[in-house]
Formats: sequence, C-alpha cells, structure tokens
Amino acid sequence: MEETQEQKTEDQARAEHNEQVLRAIREADAKVGSELAKWESAKAEASIAKKRYELAVDKLRSVIESADQMQLPFPGDEESPSREAWRDVSVDELDIPDALKAKLREAGLATLGEMATYAITGQLIDIEGVGQASAEKIERALEAYWAAHPQPEAEPEVESDPDDDDEEDDDES
Repeated sequence: MEETQEQKTEDQARAEHNEQVLRAIREADAKVGSELAKWESAKAEASIAKKRYELAVDKLRSVIESADQMQLPFPGDEESPSREAWRDVSVDELDIPDALKAKLREAGLATLGEMATYAITGQLIDIEGVGQASAEKIERALEAYWAAHPQPEAEPEVESDPDDDDEEDDDES
C-alpha cells in the first residue's frame, strides 16, 4: 500500500506540475496576443504617419514649384501694408461652411494670414475635425479669395545695364 500511496503522490505532483506548465503557456500566449495587437496598431499608425509625411512632402514640393511665381519676403525687406492687408482679413470672408469656420477659430485661426501659414505648411489636417477634403476646401477658398482680391505688384528693382558689364569685359581682354 505504501507504493500505491507513493505512486498517487507522484501522480499528483506530476499533475500539479503539468497544470503549472499549462497555466504558464496560457499566460505567455495571452502576452504574445497582446503584443501582436500592439504591433499591428503601431504598424497602422506608422502607415498613417507615412501617408501624412508623403502629403507634406508633396505640399512642400508644390509650394517650392510655385515659389518662382510669388514675391517672397526676405528679412530686411520692407513690406507695404497694402500688400499684406489680406493677412488681417477675417476667416468669415472665405466661402466655406460655417462649421468649418468655427473649427478654424477654435484652433486659433481667425485671419487669412494665420490660415495661409497653416495651409502652406500642411498643418490644416492637424486641426481636430479637419480632414484632407476640408483642408483642400480651405485651400481652394483661399485661392479664390486671392483671385478675387489681387495683391498690388511689387515695384520692380532697377537693374544696371547688362551691356555695361560686357564693355568692361571687352576692355580687360
């Protein structure tokens, strides 16, 4: 009978050990599932971030390409108040839905100048409730405003006569 009692104790110990191993396997499997879900979520967020990055790069390229058509201010340049007056125009002047105007004001964008800065840097989609389609509406509305309210042209700079430089070059030969 003692062997039978010993065998029962060994069987019981083996069963307890097996139960501990199974419990450890279940816990490790649950951890693997949890980490997989986190990884999948991070991949999705990274994919979205990459798309936003690519949109920002495209916007930057577009702005750079259009820069040769713009008169860009440089530090030290004195701007005429009339050339920059549009910057102080209220958002309400744009032809966009009132709900979108409200979202812009909530984000602290009350003037066209503030909105243009956001539009140029591609930050409009960072405003809560403003997606890509709304950002494009805003950009089209800004372009329509500028088309309807053209800015005064910058006064042309007086350049020296290029022929004068050629004459000097001829004299040096």
